[in-house]
Amino acid sequence: MKILTLAAASAFAFAPITATADEVWETSGGPITYLQDMGAVAVWSFPYLAAWPGNVPEFANPVGTLYFPGLGGNFDDRSIHDGYWAVVGSPACSASLTTPEGVTTSRWGRARVIFDNPAFPTSLTLLVGSCFDEPTQIIRGERP
Repeated sequence: MKILTLAAASAFAFAPITATADEVWETSGGPITYLQDMGAVAVWSFPYLAAWPGNVPEFANPVGTLYFPGLGGNFDDRSIHDGYWAVVGSPACSASLTTPEGVTTSRWGRARVIFDNPAFPTSLTLLVGSCFDEPTQIIRGERP
């Protein structure tokens, strides 16, 4: 099995820094939460099953992790940012991905976040796709 390594892997060598903003977005499947910054990478959790409802019954805790390189610490100049997501579970992709935390999984994909406004606080639209697919599954996140 092929292991996917990202060119930005060296950026993940920084110790985790807690995000300075209290950011949570409500979705129909559960919250999207800004967890922390790892250097310039923003790390969020998201309701994995909100993107693919009923499609992955083996997940007891259907929460995935999102990684957005270049978004860490950016709270006032946001627009469209590309990244990726990962969930530990049954293989879905032909390649594996190793997260900044050192977890290797074959269930991952591309992600894109589109903020409504450039400054915190603002609502957003999250697009996710499986493996190398273009992100097309929509999760709408509203500020509470």
